[in-house]
Amino acid sequence: MTPIETVSLTAGIVCVGLFSGLMMSLVVLLQPKWRQQSAAEYITDIQPFLRVGKGNRVVTLILFVGLLAPIPTLLGSDLRTRILILVGLIVFGCGALGITVLFNLPTYAALMRLNAQSPTPDWEAMRQRFYYLNVLRFLGSTTAFALYLSALSGL
Repeated sequence: MTPIETVSLTAGIVCVGLFSGLMMSLVVLLQPKWRQQSAAEYITDIQPFLRVGKGNRVVTLILFVGLLAPIPTLLGSDLRTRILILVGLIVFGCGALGITVLFNLPTYAALMRLNAQSPTPDWEAMRQRFYYLNVLRFLGSTTAFALYLSALSGL
């Protein structure tokens, strides 16, 4: 692996790892708190969080660097490394970026429309959907992290 390939893959590993950690914090740290909240508490808590998180430039940068940075390594490495990176790109692209754009953003919009004083009957379903989507993004980014790391280490 050339120095450029190593640096580009390392940048991808760092960004995918950061995104995986962010998703883990949502699933493991925040979800247990959110699960115990009433509708009013949850809506009051989640809406400011979503305002900050939706379209956040740092998260967007992490997603795109995690997806694009490994490409030089994909183009110039041995077959085994290329396969690991290609599968990692597909898993991260679908499991993190794809789910975010196709499913999370509409869920964020629905959660932002909720009124804490008079929540709709489906607020709990939205909370569950938000959780499951974050679990999927966590699994996708963690899998991509392991694949990229395997490609870098030669395992």
